[in-house]
Amino acid sequence: MKIYGIYIGYDFMSIAVRNIDSPIVMPLLIQPLHRTVDRYLEVASAFEQIVSQRIISAEKSSVAILAFESPENVLFITPVAQEIPDITEMMSWEMFMRTGESVKNYFISSSPVYQSNMLVAASKIKDIEFYTKQVTRLGLKIITVEPPVISAVNIFELNYEISGENLIALISCHKISVAYVKGGKLIDVAQNTVHLSDSVSSQDIMKVRAEISRKNSISQNVPMYITGDLLADKDNADFISSDIANCFYLDPFKCVTAHESCDAEFMEKYSMAFGIAVSLSQKMV
Repeated sequence: MKIYGIYIGYDFMSIAVRNIDSPIVMPLLIQPLHRTVDRYLEVASAFEQIVSQRIISAEKSSVAILAFESPENVLFITPVAQEIPDITEMMSWEMFMRTGESVKNYFISSSPVYQSNMLVAASKIKDIEFYTKQVTRLGLKIITVEPPVISAVNIFELNYEISGENLIALISCHKISVAYVKGGKLIDVAQNTVHLSDSVSSQDIMKVRAEISRKNSISQNVPMYITGDLLADKDNADFISSDIANCFYLDPFKCVTAHESCDAEFMEKYSMAFGIAVSLSQKMV
């Protein structure tokens, strides 16, 4: 049985795979995406190329874990009583205030965080249905959809010492998400949306960092690890990180082992863009 981690960002789609009985991961594919008006058409075309080139030869038992970026994804932390049986029903008012839409248009997932708070992630049902259809064209069955920022936190925990305080930033061309982790526990998440036509700058990242620092009374000296498909361009990544104090690249292969057959030049060029896909492939199913 193989587990495929599939991440659909704004600039790239990445896929990583591992056999369930082995921790070794194969970074399988980086597929460039263009920031077109019709994102569905662009992603469908990318999957069509993957199918036609037979890059993936899935066994019948193979499964996929998916994370994707969307301007309509909503992420926030809110107090939730643990005895609440239906998180979606509870979020009706909250989602309407945040989006102006009915909660019925969204798939709601939640994860416990610090104290009695929950991290609530909402994705448009139409998005999940579309991406599920594309993934099934590869012969895979999606078993779960995960918020990308959770994947970023997980890849940090797989590769780094999780004691103390750390910030993990997921940077794409449309959204910046910063998670605050203390002693291995997710405490808070802050998110900022950037217009697609703008270039993400170090100032954009520092604004989100400052927001989460103020909310949690933490020092600007807390190290921040950055990842995301926007960093696949090393020149751009170096430019972004050079102005940010205590900023480090989140290496998805610091401890996680890549398959020995991986091309060294390919890995050097694209390892920064594989973090989310690698994290997803490491899940236990």
